[in-house]
Amino acid sequence: LESCEFLRKLDLTVNFIPLSNLEKSAQNLQHNKNLRELYVVGNPFSDWDGHKDFLVSQLPWLERLDGTSITKSDRIKASQRAQELKDELARLVGEELAKAAEAGCKIASLEDEGGTDENEHAPYTPELRTEMYREMAEEKAEKEAREKARQPKERDFDQEHQKAVEAARAKQFFPDGRVRQCNEAGLDFSFEEDKANFYLRVQIPRHVDTSLLDCQVYPRFVQVVFKDKTLRVAVPGGEDDEVLSSQSKCERSRTTGELKVTLPKERQSEVLVLGERDSNAMQVAEREARLKAAESSGRVRRLTKPTSLADQVLREAVDLRTIYQGKENPNLDVSHEGAGLKAISHVNTALERQLAAESSLAVPDLDDDDDED
Repeated sequence: LESCEFLRKLDLTVNFIPLSNLEKSAQNLQHNKNLRELYVVGNPFSDWDGHKDFLVSQLPWLERLDGTSITKSDRIKASQRAQELKDELARLVGEELAKAAEAGCKIASLEDEGGTDENEHAPYTPELRTEMYREMAEEKAEKEAREKARQPKERDFDQEHQKAVEAARAKQFFPDGRVRQCNEAGLDFSFEEDKANFYLRVQIPRHVDTSLLDCQVYPRFVQVVFKDKTLRVAVPGGEDDEVLSSQSKCERSRTTGELKVTLPKERQSEVLVLGERDSNAMQVAEREARLKAAESSGRVRRLTKPTSLADQVLREAVDLRTIYQGKENPNLDVSHEGAGLKAISHVNTALERQLAAESSLAVPDLDDDDDED
């Protein structure tokens, strides 16, 4: 560090500098006149209470030591105790060396006896400190890994939704060609129709973003992918009724979140919509009611279905003998029964009278005269 003339800050934290090397280290820093901040926390010599005053006395141009500002009074106090601190440092270094020599002899004797005491305090060496800090780093890494495993995993919702759509398209049909209907999300839905369109209404939670919905309309079914769940329903009416997928329309309510899919029919037909009155149906119902009332009163008798073509011709034919309803008609005998009239025909009597009238007339035989001529 002697060549670093413009060095202003030096961090010697946990640098394993023993107390015996403190004086030599301070002498090496005396060449760095621009040094203003010094950090020595975590070194073995920091256990000595006088190490700060010693460094201030050896390096009077320092402004901060271990993050603490050095005042003018601190400099004066350190300069006054400079010699005293040197003597105390020399004494402590001697005691430390004596303890190290004694510990070395003790360790050597234990090795000669065949072992060492594991509970005995190990010497304060850089190797020991390095091993200790390595173990601390490993424990910290394991703790961070456990905390990270507990945290929720980051999810890519767009990618998950795209995968769900692709998976749903791959499972649209059974092997025999039928539509595979499903409702994986358990959504409430309903179908309505009129003369021109089918309407599919799906109840989607309103807080769900529309980007998480995918709606596809096919000629025979509709598919809605909600997040990673699929709703697939066939169009009502079976395979014969198809819709125009290119003209379909999807809408969603901002208040309720409901999804409405309009499906134009390919073949429009007459459909009776609930809640609407059909005038033709009402007229037929009224006609049936009047007919039943007439039958109950005896004025009208409902004809049974003809069993043959001859019976149908006879029922549709007009009986000329019953056209005139006066008393002079010899074919009718009118009798009053209840509220209605009942006509009784005597066909045999009329034929007998007509034959008697013809026999009384003198008509020449034309065929005989022709033969004689």
